[in-house]
Amino acid sequence: MTITKPLFSVALLAAAIAAVPAHAQSPRATFTLPIQAQWGSAVLPAGDYTILTDGGTTTSHILKVQGEGKNVLILAGPFDVAPFSGTGALELRNVDGNYVVTHLNAGFLGRDFSFQVPKTLRTEKGFTAAAYDKLEVPVSGTR
Repeated sequence: MTITKPLFSVALLAAAIAAVPAHAQSPRATFTLPIQAQWGSAVLPAGDYTILTDGGTTTSHILKVQGEGKNVLILAGPFDVAPFSGTGALELRNVDGNYVVTHLNAGFLGRDFSFQVPKTLRTEKGFTAAAYDKLEVPVSGTR
């Protein structure tokens, strides 16, 4: 019996270690900004980016955006459920010459997020981003 307990412990430990990489994988996506854009309080220069997620909770996600020398955390609040896919889009709105991220279709998460235009860029009473030119940037991701 003394041999069986250590073997069982080793097998249990090996199974736990083997399971760690599966849980360590976080959903991620990539996109290329053709122009400078503001996302929340962060200004992102044109270039290549990766979005990493925390996997999310039932009500929010923390998005980590990395690229072009930037590491930004963005709290994405309530979302709509969207079909899972490897594609999506980042929607940018031109607000008085400044492009701002207002929407993320995150097919890699099965989520659809909306983001507010920062107050510092709102120039009209009753402002809505829908009235401004928009640009869609393709996003490709994996779960």
